[in-house]
Amino acid sequence: MSWLMTVALGGAAGVMNAALTGDLRLLPRVIRTTLDRIEAVQVGLIGNVVIGGLASIACVVAIAGAACLTSPAGGLAQLETAGAAVFIGFAAARLCTSQSDTRLLRRAVCKASEAPAAHPDVVTALETARPLAIYRTANELMPRTRFR
Repeated sequence: MSWLMTVALGGAAGVMNAALTGDLRLLPRVIRTTLDRIEAVQVGLIGNVVIGGLASIACVVAIAGAACLTSPAGGLAQLETAGAAVFIGFAAARLCTSQSDTRLLRRAVCKASEAPAAHPDVVTALETARPLAIYRTANELMPRTRFR
């Protein structure tokens, strides 16, 4: 199996992660909760592909050595390498999106605990929403004051 195929399989696993997490924006996005504080970074589709591809090639080379990428091996060895590349690429991309989602959810809980009681329909909708939507909804629960 070539190094290019290993990177491509890891990148494909990154695409799978982006689809499963709903992070299909092409470019990364920085989420700020205040003017000076970055709360989370969503890596987007390109970020998932890059993370998956780099992690798969790094781990396959570290575990099996560079010889497995250059020497023609049997079908079973290539299948094992392909499986490892997909698994490692998916796990690495998932780890990055999981960390971002965890930070957003923690911030959403803090915002929601500061807000007055929410309507039951809003609470029900939060149970199944994605992390960024939860954060935005919790942020909107805060009463807004206008200073003139």
